[in-house]
Amino acid sequence: MMQFGWELWLVIGLICIALDMIAGLEFFVLSFGLGALVTSGIIASEQFPVLATGHWKAQLLCASVIGLAAAFPIRNAVKKSMPSDDINHF
Repeated sequence: MMQFGWELWLVIGLICIALDMIAGLEFFVLSFGLGALVTSGIIASEQFPVLATGHWKAQLLCASVIGLAAAFPIRNAVKKSMPSDDINHF
């Protein structure tokens, strides 16, 4: 059985955030990076035993749900902060 520790989720989160900032992926990967960081914090705090024991399916589900939940507010906030008269919009 594969076990993922909180350190792995921390690294995955940091890589996703760096990838989004370098490649300019319109903050989509950033939300999954934040989901991985939050999952890492939950695992490290051992508040939920099913996540702390290393069940990778539960950890992946937790990171995915948090990432998807964060994707829409982040995208809306970024769209509101962008100027509407962008030269790239035809």
